[in-house]
Amino acid sequence: MEALNLPRPAGPIVEPTGVTARPATDVISLLAVISALRRHKRLILLTMLLTNLLVVAAAAALAVRPHYTATATLMINSTPLQAVEGDGLVRPSASQANDSTWVPTQASLLRSPLLIAQVIGALGLEQDPEIRPRLSVRERLRQGVSAVLEFGGFATWLPPLPKLEPLSDTEAAVPRFLERLSVGQQRESRLITVSYRSTSPAKAARVANAVVHQYLDERARAKRDTVDRTYQWTSERLTELRRQLQESEAAATDFMATYGLGRPGSSMPDANQPPSLRRELAAARTERASKEARLAQLRDLQAHGESYDSLPEVAGSAIIQSLQNQANQLQAQLAQVSAIYGDQHPSVREVAAQRDAIRRRIASETAHIVRGLTNEAQRARNRERDMEQAIRTSLQENAVSEGAAVRLTELTRVIDTQSELYRSLLGRLEELGKQRALAGADAELVAAAMIPREPDFPKLWLLLSGGLAGSMILALGLVALAEHLDRGMRASHDVERALGLPTFALVPRVKTGRLGPPHCHVIERRPSAYAEAIRALLLGILHASRQTARVLLVTSAWPEEGKTTLTVSLAAMAARSGRRTVVVDLDTRRPGVARELGLRVEAGVAEYVRDRRPLEDVILACQGEPNLHVVALRESLEDPALILDSHRLSELVSHLRRHFDFVLLDLPPTLGVTDAPAVASLADAALFVVRWGSTTESAALNGIAPLERAGANVLGCVLTQVDLRRHALYGYHDAGQFYRNYKRYFRQ
Repeated sequence: MEALNLPRPAGPIVEPTGVTARPATDVISLLAVISALRRHKRLILLTMLLTNLLVVAAAAALAVRPHYTATATLMINSTPLQAVEGDGLVRPSASQANDSTWVPTQASLLRSPLLIAQVIGALGLEQDPEIRPRLSVRERLRQGVSAVLEFGGFATWLPPLPKLEPLSDTEAAVPRFLERLSVGQQRESRLITVSYRSTSPAKAARVANAVVHQYLDERARAKRDTVDRTYQWTSERLTELRRQLQESEAAATDFMATYGLGRPGSSMPDANQPPSLRRELAAARTERASKEARLAQLRDLQAHGESYDSLPEVAGSAIIQSLQNQANQLQAQLAQVSAIYGDQHPSVREVAAQRDAIRRRIASETAHIVRGLTNEAQRARNRERDMEQAIRTSLQENAVSEGAAVRLTELTRVIDTQSELYRSLLGRLEELGKQRALAGADAELVAAAMIPREPDFPKLWLLLSGGLAGSMILALGLVALAEHLDRGMRASHDVERALGLPTFALVPRVKTGRLGPPHCHVIERRPSAYAEAIRALLLGILHASRQTARVLLVTSAWPEEGKTTLTVSLAAMAARSGRRTVVVDLDTRRPGVARELGLRVEAGVAEYVRDRRPLEDVILACQGEPNLHVVALRESLEDPALILDSHRLSELVSHLRRHFDFVLLDLPPTLGVTDAPAVASLADAALFVVRWGSTTESAALNGIAPLERAGANVLGCVLTQVDLRRHALYGYHDAGQFYRNYKRYFRQ
């Protein structure tokens, strides 16, 4: 019988189970995501387990040497001192105090290498293991290159590498110390936190406090140095000014003695007045200037509505200081009592009344001092006016030489100016003396570092939660990668969409147990999912070929796709249905039909074709199934073309067609081997085997192409080695799904 070229059926393919194949979709649904997670639950659990074990192991390793962090807090003052001004004073700089970079600058000073080196030396940390210097990668590379050059004798050819000056132990430890030191400004405040991290909690607190105290000491020393330099400059200037004043007075006295002049006046010299009157006038003028300056300061405070506390007389009053201390104590007591009893308690009112009384006394004393300043200024003006009037009277009574008078007036003005400047510098020197006594750092310690009780690293709960989240993300990523890389066909609609061929059955994977090979499930008529799938396959083939295909070629795209096992099982099912069936093993590379059936082959296809053995010698009957026969290959062939291209093979197939109802030809895979297309003309139809989850669309297309070019009538495909448990997780709702749902009807 010649091969039948039947057309492929068009339209949707109805599987033997009666379920229409579901069309493919690229839309990712929630059900698809859940199905993917269920399919890969083992991968997810294993990934999460391994990741968390690694995290726990890392946490355990880190917990061997926990790290503790101690923190101290500083408050930076807003009135730093600047350099000496023109009048010899060191005053607060308002622009520098309001500068937004002042506090960050102090934070940077806390990390200065010079300060850190002083702390390391003071604490004796030069050889501390935590900050002991290590060779950098650059230094190690440099030493390695030098060693290689010296070993190879190339050092003399190349210019010598520059030699670095060795660092002291303290200088070398500074970088590692800074790695453990953290300095930061609290947001929108003048507070700076200084933290140090160490494996010893006591050492962490000790080092943090040492850094803070070293900074405070350095800032106080710098401030004292500034005041001292200013004080020294002012003292030297005052000494020089005193010498100049003495010289000027001596020159004026000599001039007056030479010309017989008296006490000088405003413009004309008075020869009858002693020089003391002139000095008294200069002193009166100086005193008047000083009093008016104090009075101007008082009026300025009155104009701006400010307190008189900045006046030296007010600040230096022992009575006011005593009253102020009492007021402060009462204020503190008032705050304490208010916190306990509330604002309306009688005790609170009593304390408040006492405080207000003290404040009124302070205001009274301050007003008394202010009135005294005003009166003193007025008396100084009166005295100066009286002195000037006396000098003018003396000038009227005594006429002197105009030239001598002018010269004496010039000398007097010089003396007056020098005397006034001298008294001014003397007052400044006294103020600088007070600043020297009160000079301190531009910061104060708010909170010293305490010994930490709990390590800040590692935090086990943070590591575990991060490990859990990371492992979940990693597992989901692996699942997504596995789904992306999974190109194998698993459902009938995948095969139909890719190849345009019907899928006759989904053959489940069975384990080789006490029943032996899979075809035994068919021979012994055991009701099982495997037997039902083979029965559906046989019915599908007969239906597609209209029961006219007596010679069926079975092949696949790749090896290990289960075509030989399927061929033997299909032959067993056909034999059990009453058809005289024969299997011809034409897989000349890897013959396996005889091995699958457990037959001993004395002569087979090769002996029939080459040695012209009679047909009776090569046809073997299977025990337990009289309708099943085999024409096997005893061994693989080195030159399959001698067999496949022989007319004896065509005669063999023609003879089997006449004497058997169903002839199955087991051919090698089509990719890489041309055996199947060579004998395609001997078969009525072809069956293409696709391994579930393994064979890709491209492999299947390339595998069928040689059959189609050879004119083979490919009836359809069959999915083999289906994992029913995993197949059910994909939600295809095809025959494989029903096999699993109805597994209670089968014996496993």
